[in-house]
Amino acid sequence: MSDKKEKEELVIELQELKKKYTLLKESLKKDVPEQMVTKCTIKENAEKFVSLFNNILVGVVFCKVLYDKKGNVTDCIFRDMNPVYELFTGLKKTVAIGRKVSEMLPETEPEWFTVFGEVVKTGQPMSFEMYHKQTGKYYSVFAFKFKQDEFSAMLNDISERKLAEQEVEESREKYRGLSEAAFESVFLSEKGVCIEQNLSAEKKFGYSHEEAIGRYGTDWIAPEHRETIMKNMLAGYEQPYEVSAIKKDGTVFPCMIQGKMMHYKGKDVRVTSLTDITERKQAEQELIKAKEKAEENDRLKGAFLANMSHEIRTPMSGILGFIELLKEPYLTGEDKELYIGMIERSSERMLNTVNDIINISKIEAGQVEISKDEIDIDELFVEQYNFFKMKAEAKGIELTCKPLPCLESTTSSLVTDKSKLKAILSKLISNAIKFTRQGNIVFGCSLLTGNDVNELEFYVKDTGIGIPLCKLKSVFNSFEQADIEKSRSFEGSGLGLTISKAYVEMLGGRIWVTSEEGIGSQFYFTLPFVGI
Repeated sequence: MSDKKEKEELVIELQELKKKYTLLKESLKKDVPEQMVTKCTIKENAEKFVSLFNNILVGVVFCKVLYDKKGNVTDCIFRDMNPVYELFTGLKKTVAIGRKVSEMLPETEPEWFTVFGEVVKTGQPMSFEMYHKQTGKYYSVFAFKFKQDEFSAMLNDISERKLAEQEVEESREKYRGLSEAAFESVFLSEKGVCIEQNLSAEKKFGYSHEEAIGRYGTDWIAPEHRETIMKNMLAGYEQPYEVSAIKKDGTVFPCMIQGKMMHYKGKDVRVTSLTDITERKQAEQELIKAKEKAEENDRLKGAFLANMSHEIRTPMSGILGFIELLKEPYLTGEDKELYIGMIERSSERMLNTVNDIINISKIEAGQVEISKDEIDIDELFVEQYNFFKMKAEAKGIELTCKPLPCLESTTSSLVTDKSKLKAILSKLISNAIKFTRQGNIVFGCSLLTGNDVNELEFYVKDTGIGIPLCKLKSVFNSFEQADIEKSRSFEGSGLGLTISKAYVEMLGGRIWVTSEEGIGSQFYFTLPFVGI
């Protein structure tokens, strides 16, 4: 029998006993002989009522409501209470009867008076639950109208049940919180079919809860790994391993998967977690690239140091050797001129090497200063042409300087750092002569316009050995030289293009190269240009 039905039957029984008790009292007043006839019945019913009232396992109280001038219920007065109600509230019947509820139970919520007043006013019984501050307990209450302005309430202590419900709800909240806060996508499956997923899984894969339930677990796995998943599930494999997962939209990503069997709601199910390891994989690739780059840098630095040793020792040996030869007493004038020329070339070679080392060190330390002045481009080109002409002719190479036809209608002046521009052109032309055995070298510039930006595009083109395709992307890197791994056929520090790139970028331009091995190379760089 339910609590509610039991309470209703008890109420009915109490009301019936009360009515019989009242009728018996009235009959005693009117008819003494009848009193003698029904004396036993009265006594029996009264004893039943008192026994039920005192021994029922719920708290029972009778109260009268009090109203203010507006007809609102303001308080209640205790009329009667049973021992269980005394136990629930800690009141004593002998003290409480005839006194206000607010006086005896000062922490009673005012709204309860309104509720009991509504029961008296409408005559409709009411069931509800309440928390009693003074006792710190929860009660289920069944209140009903007893007579005019009076009601009776039956209270049953449900504190243990409420505590159990709270514990269950807290457990649910903890489970829900852990499930939704988990970074991994978690699934429960029975015989390979999904029966539950957490919020992370819904967000990661794009399947709503309704879409996920009843779907085969392999639907979340890329086709090439589904067979592996099935084998591991059947074998009860519980160790984590990598597979490719697939989202609802078809996106495939790497993940770490792990599953195990567990007992859930009376069933044996498999709980599976999938963790997106895209970032980890990317980090691993970056580490591999960084390792390879570090190894390559070490290799290049080693090659650079070997190169520097060669570039310094070779001219130094030449200088010292020819100085010793100049000490010979019977040298002819022609021999002396030859030796002195060799000393000059060796000195120049070593000076260039030392300058390159100093310049690259300043660049990496951020100590290079820019000093801009107005320069004449045509004049600079003529200067470069005259300086390199003899070197080119000595190798049988035709050197050509292209003037600035695009600037014929305006001035050829440019505001920039002359020493840096001169160094860039010198290194590019020098490289072209060094790596060209025959043919021609052309250098010059043209004006680029558009998008409110004017630039001068400089170029140096040769018909030399060219640059291998695999070296094009790294040709401007420090210590890189196109023939670094080959037998050394050409002298140089391998820093010229690195320095040129740094200078171009400092002047606000960009530099690039196109080349075909065995055909030649074309170096280009731009500088901002404003006509004066």
